[in-house]
Amino acid sequence: MAKQAKTVTNISTDDLVRGSTAVDFVVAEPTSKATYGMVRKLASYLSKLSTCPKDIKWGTLHGHFVQKLNDAKNPLLQGDVARILLLKSIPADSLKAMRAYKKLMTI
Repeated sequence: MAKQAKTVTNISTDDLVRGSTAVDFVVAEPTSKATYGMVRKLASYLSKLSTCPKDIKWGTLHGHFVQKLNDAKNPLLQGDVARILLLKSIPADSLKAMRAYKKLMTI
């Protein structure tokens, strides 16, 4: 059986009561490639933010960050995931890329 990568998170009981699961996200090696589980957590966290636009759903976020994870030249790093989780909204460059892709797919 293959070993599964583990994500280390520190979540206090106060955070669970408030419904926040990404307040204290800790990574072991910020310069190593992110894991698929981190991408799922990132998409879930960002889709539940009050600042998330209505046209951006979980699947759009998930697809965008999986694509960044699989990028050969500049893959998504664990430090990038931690940085994005600390933001209060979706990064503008990510929003622009997601909307451009959605527009391309409607043509």
